[in-house]
Amino acid sequence: MHAKVFAFSGAALIGSSNASETSRDRLLEAGVWSTDKAMAAAAWQFVETHCLEEVDEHFLAELAEAYRPPTTYPLQGEPRPGQAAADKPKTSEREQDEAPLHLLRLYTATYSAAQESASEKAEAQGRARVNASVRAEINTFVWPGARCRFQVGDLVLARSTDRKAAEETVEPWARVVATRKVRGKDEHVIATATIKSWDEMPLDEFRAAMDGLLDNFLGEGGGRSRMANAEERRAILAVWRHRKARLI
Repeated sequence: MHAKVFAFSGAALIGSSNASETSRDRLLEAGVWSTDKAMAAAAWQFVETHCLEEVDEHFLAELAEAYRPPTTYPLQGEPRPGQAAADKPKTSEREQDEAPLHLLRLYTATYSAAQESASEKAEAQGRARVNASVRAEINTFVWPGARCRFQVGDLVLARSTDRKAAEETVEPWARVVATRKVRGKDEHVIATATIKSWDEMPLDEFRAAMDGLLDNFLGEGGGRSRMANAEERRAILAVWRHRKARLI
């Protein structure tokens, strides 16, 4: 565990979590909270010893201005932009993608005018992020909530229900490439990219491919949307493969 130390007056938190919305809302973290005076004092001393620069509002503003997000998002353990090929993970680790994978229940619906406008903008923004050498397919969906739970770079796997045709399919896993708030609504349009040649799978076929995994998500009636664990993510990534998937 890559531990972090947070020191407070009379308390300390030591664990895996970062001071971020991702750690707070979406990742599985572990930590120890202690009000023991000796531990709190030791944590405070540890932090003070290693602090080289005070973090104030001006410093945070400089960091925000300097930050440039990556333009491509590697999949299946491929080297990240700027990473040497020799540094890429071993073959046995290539299916391990660090990005969180959302398991989603989606239903067909007609976009409103505001949703359609946000969808067009999100699709254009997402297409600009995808490597030009990839024949990627950009799709969008709407997710409710005043705060967007998705971040660019996340993965999604959608169980899609067509209410009119009474059919259920599983869409190929995809990369979130853009998000856009719907004007006047507490909802967001999410744009995703996936390999164009990949096809959706009938629910029963995908359930068989999972061989017992995701039963609570793929079963009759369906489960709630949730995050996939590491074992589920490896199995899902293995269903659809392409050598250029890392470029979306």
